[in-house]
Amino acid sequence: MTVNTSLHTAPCQTEQELIERYGAIALEKQTAFYQIIGNQPWHINVEGSHVIFGSNLVCPIQVIGTYIPDSQAWLYAWANPAGNFPEAVLSHARQLKEYGERYNNDFLRYHGFQATENDVHKLGLIASGMFKATGYFIADLGDTALLLTVYNARVPNRTKEDLGAIPDIFPAICNLFPMNQRSAFLQYLVAKGLEYGEDGDTVTALKNDVSIVAKFDENGRMTNLEATA
Repeated sequence: MTVNTSLHTAPCQTEQELIERYGAIALEKQTAFYQIIGNQPWHINVEGSHVIFGSNLVCPIQVIGTYIPDSQAWLYAWANPAGNFPEAVLSHARQLKEYGERYNNDFLRYHGFQATENDVHKLGLIASGMFKATGYFIADLGDTALLLTVYNARVPNRTKEDLGAIPDIFPAICNLFPMNQRSAFLQYLVAKGLEYGEDGDTVTALKNDVSIVAKFDENGRMTNLEATA
């Protein structure tokens, strides 16, 4: 068994590599986050760098960018002077730009592009995973939506302990976005701090008497995934 930490440190030069690295672990945390906030009303205070869910769940935020559904226009927050965003909420957006420039990743370095709502969710997962956020939130303001990374210590983070989530989360992320599924699965295991072994078409991880066994075809597509205790 091994943990190949280099998987999680090599530069991601495409959006596919980014979602392979961060998508599954971020989706696992996002699922837990949705279970906490549900359909509660929310109020955003950008100047105060927080969003409030319900009556008392206060979450610090970063603004990643804005999305206009009618024109399908995405714009990173650092490139949107009309947004009048305080510098305190732009750190993550600026770091994404710096990452894109450093590693020639067009998905992150250009100020904006035509996007679908699915692309906005993809960006939310990438930013949430990269910056170890509690989750992301798309704040619908009517004509425009804000993509936020959100933090709150009251939302439980059991990603290091919960192997039982893997058989649900990983097929879900594969259904959402195109990716090399074997590469993404290894990234998921590394993000969860799991040791794993590879034997031909089979990847096996073990922790606390729970084993995860995944099989892949020659193109890296998952053909089977099981968890046994």
